[in-house]
Order: sequence, then structure tokens, then C-alpha cells
Amino acid sequence: MLVRNVQKWVHKQNLSLLLVFISLNSFSFSQNKIKETSLHRFHHSLFITQSFQKMDNFSSLSWMLQSNKISISSSLGIGLNRTIYQYRFFPQLQFGFGYSLLSLKKGSISPELSLLLSTFSTLERHYFSSIHAGYLFTYGSRWFFNHRFNAGLLNEKFVNSFNRLSSANTIGWQFSIGVGYAFE
Repeated sequence: MLVRNVQKWVHKQNLSLLLVFISLNSFSFSQNKIKETSLHRFHHSLFITQSFQKMDNFSSLSWMLQSNKISISSSLGIGLNRTIYQYRFFPQLQFGFGYSLLSLKKGSISPELSLLLSTFSTLERHYFSSIHAGYLFTYGSRWFFNHRFNAGLLNEKFVNSFNRLSSANTIGWQFSIGVGYAFE
């Protein structure tokens, strides 16, 4: 009778140890999968671009934050023609929001919405604001190449000679190329 009880106990203990081993093993593999596909992994990158636009050519320093398929970017640039040759400081601030539709091995193509704000002063101050739709193409891993093309509505505001605020709308566009560095 005692031997039978010991055999039952050993059998139950072996079964319990097997279940614990299987559970721990499956938990360890599931944790690795969760770490590999984390939804909260952010990638920061800095890049410099040369942008050709309707109003001027801009050299910009840009920053981008990417998380999975969503990217948010901002850049600060300076209009070269008006700033250097016409002696009018022409800064530009740009914000972009993109969603990666096509992910390549080392790159992506993202539709993007951009907001561009700039100003310069002649006899009066001119304000430019535009909203563009287009795409952003990036290729590379640590060092990468980027290309952006977008177009949309461009609004110019200024105070006219009658001291009234005048506004004019037209079509604006942007073509830019650049190189950047991604921080992990």
C-alpha cells in the first residue's frame, strides 16, 4: 500500500514538473515575441535637406519621430535666395505627419500632410502659409537618404499701401532631397 502511494505521488510530481516546465518555456518565448514587436518603439532621426519650392530654395535641418507606421517631422529652414542675395531673412517652419504604406527592406514610402509657415520683410511684412499633401520616401538604415514631393494651397498675406490686410491664394509645391542619421 505504501509503495502504491509513493508511486502516485511520484507520478503527480512528474506531471506537475512537466506542466511547470512547459508553462515557463511558453512564457519565455511569448515574452521574446512581445519585445520584438513592441508597439511603443520610437526612432528619432536628424537630417538635412535642400528643398526647391515656388517661392525660394530652402536649406533645412529636420527632426523625425517614427513609431511603427506613423511619422511626425518638423524642420527649420532658411530661404537661400532672399536671405543671401536679397538680404531679407526668410525662415521657414514645417510640420509633417505621415503614415508608412509601403515598407521596404531598408526604406519606406509614406503619404504625408505638411504645414509650411514662412515670413520675410520688404517694405511690408509678408506671411506665407501652406498646406500640402504628397509623399516622403526614405531609404537606408542608420544613414539614410530621403526625398519628399508635395503640393497644395499656398496663402500669402501682407499689409497693402492702404494699410489693409491683403491675401492671395495660389498653388504651392515642394521638392526636397536630403541625407539623415537615425538614432535607435
